[in-house]
Amino acid sequence: MLNRGYFKTYDGVNRQGFLITTDKGEIAEGYNNVGNLLGRINNVFETKSADNKRALLIGGSFFVFDNIETNNIIRVTLEN
Repeated sequence: MLNRGYFKTYDGVNRQGFLITTDKGEIAEGYNNVGNLLGRINNVFETKSADNKRALLIGGSFFVFDNIETNNIIRVTLEN
């Protein structure tokens, strides 16, 4: 489950308003090492990456995601 909002921490750890949790609300291991997020996430869609892995298409009003300059949209692969 993707959680987005105006929070800066979750369970005492810096999270920048972006967090993936389990169905029980616990932090999903291996998915939450995202760097700075500057701006706001408005929409999230589950999709597939170019190599057919589970991914999220994230759109909003942000210009930095995971310390990388972006232009309001990014795809994040959920599988290795």
